[in-house]
Amino acid sequence: GLAASQFNVESAIVSIVGNDFPQEYLDLFTDRNIDISGIEVVKDGKTFFWKGKYHTDLNSRDTLETQLNVLADFNPIVPKSFKDADVLMLGNLNPSVQLSVIDQMEVK
Repeated sequence: GLAASQFNVESAIVSIVGNDFPQEYLDLFTDRNIDISGIEVVKDGKTFFWKGKYHTDLNSRDTLETQLNVLADFNPIVPKSFKDADVLMLGNLNPSVQLSVIDQMEVK
């Protein structure tokens, strides 16, 4: 997403957020030519939330709070225009969700 936008490559996002997700963040993506047509906004939903405390080595952390919210029932649908991507980056999700995304891609 944002890191890829620093290079001359097409990038896009498939995700889910609640209606509490700030429009300014969506605008940040589109302002950097990131295709957000794969982001589902759930009208009465809340966006995933995680709160933690990192230790001094930044490799260790304690989870203080996790709210899956709309992510709990996320069933990613890869838009047709994304299915031929040269590179696919999968988020930290259940492996069955990751496999469903891979299965939707035309090139594997």
